[in-house]
Amino acid sequence: MNKQPMNRHPMTPDTESASTDSAPPTVRGRLLPSAQLTPAERAAMLTLLERHFDGISPAQFALDLAEKQWVILLNDAAGALMGFTSLRLETLEAPFPCHLLSSGDTIIDPRAWGGTALMRAWLAAVLALRERVGRDRPFYWLLLVSGPTWRASLPSGCGIPMSPSSRRVTRATRKAMSWPA
Repeated sequence: MNKQPMNRHPMTPDTESASTDSAPPTVRGRLLPSAQLTPAERAAMLTLLERHFDGISPAQFALDLAEKQWVILLNDAAGALMGFTSLRLETLEAPFPCHLLSSGDTIIDPRAWGGTALMRAWLAAVLALRERVGRDRPFYWLLLVSGPTWRASLPSGCGIPMSPSSRRVTRATRKAMSWPA
């Protein structure tokens, strides 16, 4: 009998993106409280960011992560980190009562591009967090984005203001994404 890995957080089932010969590797996403991250997971997250962005500092990474209560980790079948996003969930009273979800650092290793694991895990996480906080007030997602990939994926004229990122994408990542230098 094959034993499936147990979720570290019972709110959200593992979500999986299947693999074929030409598809990205099979990647599983899972939601867990950021306080439950192991030192090895934190180090892998920092390494993944440093590999693809210039100007990442361990101190700033730790500060950003400390502000988030939740993390979605994407791991391949061997357990290697293939991506992550961090989430902050607040319950606000002003300017009006609401629950506000915002994302922090988010990255997917280029080897896992084209898969749906992050999207599936993110949607499952949002639904689980929504149930956790209740339906007593509106639930909003604050989208903070930077970089040409996000801009290209948004419909033109959508009215979302953009500002340049303080982080620069590394030359290797620009080349892999066919971005202009």
